[in-house]
Amino acid sequence: TTTVDDTAVNLTNINAEVDQGITDGDIATETKQDLLTTAVEDVPTVAEFEARTPTADQLAYIVDNAATGLPVVFTSAGGSTTAAVFNTVDGDTPSVADDQYNGRLLVFTDGSLKGVVTDITDYSGGTATITAIPTAPLDSHNARLI
Repeated sequence: TTTVDDTAVNLTNINAEVDQGITDGDIATETKQDLLTTAVEDVPTVAEFEARTPTADQLAYIVDNAATGLPVVFTSAGGSTTAAVFNTVDGDTPSVADDQYNGRLLVFTDGSLKGVVTDITDYSGGTATITAIPTAPLDSHNARLI
């Protein structure tokens, strides 16, 4: 025991308190370090990222079965190299309202246009004709309207 300013001080008790504080601080630091190490170690590898990236076939399946994608069938009558005529949209007669499909995307799912994505820049409801097609689709072509 030592006296400081007329107060008895037990150095053993002080040492024990300081040691406990250091230990508590070390434990907290170690815990944070463990969490950081785990976070860094849990980052996916390149192979894991590649394994999570969908293949072209998987993307085609997603497009073919997208809930928001309406199936579209074309007719060969009345089309051109930049325009196409809808036969059906979602299994029904296409809309008669002009510009109804403007701004929507067409994703072709088969034929020579398979994989082509184009936006509809104009739609004529009276003729069910859309524009902005890279080449005229045939009546055998199908697409999804997104």
